[in-house]
Amino acid sequence: MKIFLSNYIDYIGPYQLAQKLLFWKDKDSSQVNDLGHFLKHGYVQSEEQKKEEDERNFSLFFTFTDFLENDNNKPSTKLNDFCEWLYTKLKRVEFVSVDKYDVWNMDQTLAKIIHPMLVRLKETKQGSPNVDLEDVPEYLRPSDSQYNYYEEGELDVYFHDRWDYVVDTMIYAFNAIAKQLDEDDDYYEPETIKEGLRLFGKYYQDLWT
Repeated sequence: MKIFLSNYIDYIGPYQLAQKLLFWKDKDSSQVNDLGHFLKHGYVQSEEQKKEEDERNFSLFFTFTDFLENDNNKPSTKLNDFCEWLYTKLKRVEFVSVDKYDVWNMDQTLAKIIHPMLVRLKETKQGSPNVDLEDVPEYLRPSDSQYNYYEEGELDVYFHDRWDYVVDTMIYAFNAIAKQLDEDDDYYEPETIKEGLRLFGKYYQDLWT
């Protein structure tokens, strides 16, 4: 098996170019933002325009969709058009070649790939998806006083711990399969392996960082 996946393509637009051109300035400085706005829209905002835009952007009822719509209504420079066109043409390099012997014990072959990826996912995670309470033990479920938080989709004290539990169960399962553990091994837990595989299927589309 041979696999090569390049890094994701970073968008390089007017504001990113402004950061490079004014490399000695803080990337969030007014000078960098002014240059980025000029390169993208062809003009520099007045202080009054900036103040009005800031008030609108931080309004309670102003959504990200509103922000994009407002930005798209502004004039666009040729440079900005070129940056957006170029970004649509750049593709991530993806190469996968599977040999016939890779599928002889495909469950073990895939486990050897999935296990280290799950470990890295846990090490680098920046958030957690919502986990159904039925998938975790009692001690990771919210107390009666916190249950309303869970019902309303807000974070309770065990929110991230529940995802850690799910990932740890997956990690155990794929590690056991990769190492071909059986009843002769001290750490062999067949029910945990089944549960880890079940959770992997259920939360497969939540495997992001």
